[in-house]
Order: sequence, then structure tokens, then C-alpha cells
Amino acid sequence: MKKVLKWFEERQVFSCIILAFLLNLIIEMLSRKSMILGLKHMIFSPHVFLYNVSFILCTLSISFLFKRRYFVVLLVSAVWLGLGITNRVLLSYRTTPLGAIDFKIVKSALSIMPVYLNIFEIIVIGALTLLAVALIVFLWFKLPKKTPNYVKSLATTSTSILLMILVTVLFINKSYLSTSFKNLANAYRDYGFIYCFSCTMVDRGIDRPKDYSKDAIDEILTEIEDKEVVNGEQNGGVTSPVDDGTNKVDNPFESEDKKPNIIFLQLESFYDVNYMKGVTYSEDPIPVFRHLKEKYSSGFLTVPSVGAGTANTEFEVISGMSLEFFGPGEYPYTTILKESTCETINYNLKELGYKTHAIHNHTGTFYDRNIVYSQLGFDTFTSLEYMSNIEYNPVGWAKDNVLPNEIMKALKSTKEKDHVYAISVQGHGKYPNEVVDTTQSITVEGIREEIKIPFEYYVNQLNDMDEFIGGLISTLESFDEPTVLVMFGDHLPSFDISNEELENNDIFQTEYVIWNNIDLEVEDKDLHSYQLSSNVLNKLGITNGVLTKFHENNIDKENYIHELEMLEHDMLYGEKVIYNGVNPYAPTQLEMGIDNISIHTVSVIEKSAYIIGNNFTKWSHVFVNGKKQETKFIDKNILIAENVDVKSGDIITICQIADDKTTLSISEEYVIK
Repeated sequence: MKKVLKWFEERQVFSCIILAFLLNLIIEMLSRKSMILGLKHMIFSPHVFLYNVSFILCTLSISFLFKRRYFVVLLVSAVWLGLGITNRVLLSYRTTPLGAIDFKIVKSALSIMPVYLNIFEIIVIGALTLLAVALIVFLWFKLPKKTPNYVKSLATTSTSILLMILVTVLFINKSYLSTSFKNLANAYRDYGFIYCFSCTMVDRGIDRPKDYSKDAIDEILTEIEDKEVVNGEQNGGVTSPVDDGTNKVDNPFESEDKKPNIIFLQLESFYDVNYMKGVTYSEDPIPVFRHLKEKYSSGFLTVPSVGAGTANTEFEVISGMSLEFFGPGEYPYTTILKESTCETINYNLKELGYKTHAIHNHTGTFYDRNIVYSQLGFDTFTSLEYMSNIEYNPVGWAKDNVLPNEIMKALKSTKEKDHVYAISVQGHGKYPNEVVDTTQSITVEGIREEIKIPFEYYVNQLNDMDEFIGGLISTLESFDEPTVLVMFGDHLPSFDISNEELENNDIFQTEYVIWNNIDLEVEDKDLHSYQLSSNVLNKLGITNGVLTKFHENNIDKENYIHELEMLEHDMLYGEKVIYNGVNPYAPTQLEMGIDNISIHTVSVIEKSAYIIGNNFTKWSHVFVNGKKQETKFIDKNILIAENVDVKSGDIITICQIADDKTTLSISEEYVIK
């Protein structure tokens, strides 16, 4: 051991170079899921490979400043290697590589871990993690300490960091590296894990465009207003000024009865598998959706992610903003929307008297929706914790057949017309590698053998979702109110499908269709997800909202994308010139669930409190004087708190608690008399 340490001591820089080289090679092999592909990257992209080696070397050079230099080298190496291994594990279940943002949603990720890993795998990961921590602690005490030459060490480390900065700037200017990642998976492949992951750590939000100014924004707004007046006069539509928070918005409907309910249904991993080249099915998996595409307005929908990223497609549709300008792999739900509201379809429709509802048959805390939805203008949010009669598919996701009842509940809950944004979950991965459902009716031929079983499972889940769509439409057809239902897939499933395997040649394309009972004109049109809501609103003659107008009137303009970037920066990060300097959108008082959870009576029998009330679910927990009690769910009207001593004056409440222990809502107090 002493001889090894002496060798490294005599060759400090050289040993760090060798270590950085090996670490990067191992990480790239893990990232590409192949030793051969890792070596090919090193050989055919040497400038990128050596850049990433230099990046690791730069972080290792920090060790020269510490007495425990060997330990710091070990720790830095362990961090990089740990990130590489974590990325490899994630890529087994999704197509999006590891980004720094994943650590911000780790709480949500832990809640769905049992879906992706069995108990044995979880135990093994836990044991290996503890072993790694124990080894690090052991080496903290065992590895020798030596006081460094601080002047020399500081000069070496500073030089390393400075050179790294200069090389990075040079490589970006020479286009060896990019700061714009339209396809995160491709970026990791082209520029390496080290560089791309590091970018996700520091690149957040929308950078200020070089030509951003008050005059530039005013020019865009003037053009929007001018086009709006022209289009309104030509088409008989309703014009409205760009809302500054004080203008009253004109209502395009002759009467309240003419307003349609507007429902957006975001379908998890839903797409037409008939676009798969050379793949055949024993029967059409999505006959209902295909019929709807032939009868109503439809088209391809370009979404921002593949295999994961539901919340980002959701954000684009609700806000009308493109994620292209945000940091690589960023989820605005976990960054800017924690501190700011933004213009959305909800706020636009609320100006016309609509009530706004979100529905998702998964936990309410995922992507912090229980917090963020108030920033997006929702009045209510019904998550899984507020639903009854839930069925689960073989891998543990709630089936979508619970959604029609929840959607109708939202529509019937108000006198006003409603905007409902419903998000399904049934089609979510992980897709099993062995047959878990012997009742599957659809078989698949022509698919790659290594994914045949999971793909066949997925196709049968699609068929279930298609039946749910048919059931929802049947329910809406018997509902005596004008209604528009917009259905679309949030992204393709996580099967490493390539463009070449698809007839439409684009893994970022799903599809949308607009069912309605108000005889909207049929118009097939390909859209981006950030254009979908404005397209629907304009079909209905609704033109309030800056981005609604902008998308409809400027979509064919040469600098459309750049102007969209300026508007988004101004709205979220800039001077809010659009709104005369003040964000006009206040967070809503978000209510969890539609039905009121209430207590009618409490009976105590042999130290068990029988709580009689309304709308209880499996996530309802009894609290006595603020302390959680052991609770047994009987049905929607009865809960039992066991081993509890309840007396006169005690306060009983019912809390809806998510699986991650977050309290979502608390009922009104019931005082024992």
C-alpha cells in the first residue's frame, strides 16, 4: 500500500490524468450500454472524449489543496462513477439520461420505485449504497494525510480551472460543443455524459436574448394587436386587447349556454403503434382513436420528450410555452413555477367565467403538482388520493377507467362551464420482461425479439386505454352540455424506438384528435404541443391571452421561434413588459378533490373510534388533537381509528396523506361532545 501511494505521490498529475481517462471511458461505456460503443466514442470523437477527460481532471485537481488528498481523489472519483452507474440504471427504464434535475424530483421517484424494482433489487441497491458509504468512512481514517505546498497546489488547481473555462468557450465557439439540447439523449451521445450532465447543473431558465428590450417586446405586441384586428374583421371573430390585468375581456359566446366545456385528456405513452414498420397485430389496438382521427380534427403533435417527461408536455400544452429555451432536461414545475405564476389556458378561460380542474390518477405530489397547479391557475386538483373504486394494471399503475367518473364529477360540480385537464397513467412503464397478464388478447409479430414481451404488454394496455376513451365519449354524448374533448399522447413509450422504425420518421411525434358535439369544422393540422391549446381556443373564437394570439397569428412568420423566446423570457424572467411590469396572474387557492370530505358523527366502542362521514378513501387518515391515529378504511362513509382514547372536547380531523407522507388536505374539525 505504501509503495502504491509513493508511486502516486511522485506522479501526482500523471496519475490524475490516467484516473480521469479511465473514469471517462467507464462512464461512456455505461452511458452507451456497451463497451464497444464506449471505445468507438473515444476513437471517433477524440476531441469530445478528451474534453470530458479534462473536465474530470479539473475536478480531481481540487484534491491538491487538501491534506487528505488521496481521500478527496477517491471521493470525487466515487461521485463521478456513482453518477455514471445511476445514469445506466435509469436508462434501463427510460430513454432520457440522468440530469441534475432528477435529484430535485427524487422524492417523487422514490414513491414509484417499487414499480420499477422488485424487493430484492431494492435491498441489493440499499446494501451496496451502505457498503460504499462504509468503505468511504473506512478510507477516511486509513488513507494518509500530508500537508500540501499550498502555493504550488493553488497555482496548479487555478491553472486547471482557467484552462478548462478557456477550452470550453473555444469548443462552443468552434461548435465542438453545444449549449442547446433539443434532444437530450442525442446530446449525451454526441457530447458525452460529463459535459451534458454538468450543463444540466448550471443551465436553468431562459437566458436573456441578445436583442431583448422594451422596444422589441412592444414591437411584437403591436404586431399581434394589428393582426388580431385584421383577423377579427375578416373572420367575424372577437378581438380583444392584450390583457394588462385591468382590461375586461370580451366574451365570444352569445350566452352562457353556448359556452362549451373544454377537456384536455393527456394520455400516458399513447401513440398509434401501427406506425411501427414491419410490425403487425392480431387486431387493431386502438380502433376508437383511429375512428376519431378519421371523423374529427387531428394531426401529429410534436412533444418535447421521449419515453419520459410527462410534466413537460403538460407544461407546454397548458402554458403555450416551448421548453426549447429552458435549460437542458429542465422541468419548470420544479424550478421557476415554484416561485412564479405564468400565463396559461386556465387564466385565459377564467377571464371568461370558466372553472378550472386538474385530474390525475396518480399521486398528487408527483412533480410537485399539488403545489404548482395553483401557479398554473387551477381551482381544483383531484389526484389518486381522492378517487374510489380504483383498479390497477399488472405492474401497479391505476387504470384509466377511473377517469370518466372524475371528469363528469368536475363538470357537474359547478354552475359555470368548466375547463378540465386530465392526465392518464395506465400506459406508463416499466413494461415487464415476462408475461404478467395471461388475459392479454392482442399478439404482436415483427417486433424486435428482445422487446417482444414488454411491447406486447404495452400494446394491450393501449387497447385498454382505447376502450376507456370510447367509454368517456359515450358518457359525454349523453351529457346535455356543449363539450370539446382534446386527446393526445404525452410521449412515445420507453422502448428505444428510432426514427427509422417509424412510418412518420419522428420519435417526438404523437397524435391529437379533437372530439366535440358542437360541429366544429374539421381541420387536420400538425402542431407542436405548445401550439395545441391556442389552436383549440381559436377554433372556439377565444383569443384572449398574449400567447394565444401570438401562436395563431405569427406561426408562419420567419422569426416566430425567436420572438416566442423573447416573450417567454419577458413573462418569466424579464421585465414583464408585456404586463406593464407587473405579473397579473395571482396563484389560485387550490382545492384538493371535488367532493368535500366531512365527518358527521363519531362513535367510540372499546377504544375504537368509528368515524361516519362522506367521501373517505384509502388515503384518509384520522387525526385526534393533531396526532395521527392507526386508521382502517372500511368504505367511503366509514373509517375506524383503532386503539384511541377519545373524550369530550377532543378534535377529530381527516387528512388525505400521499404515500410519501405529504398531507394534501385537512377536513373541517369535528369536536367530540
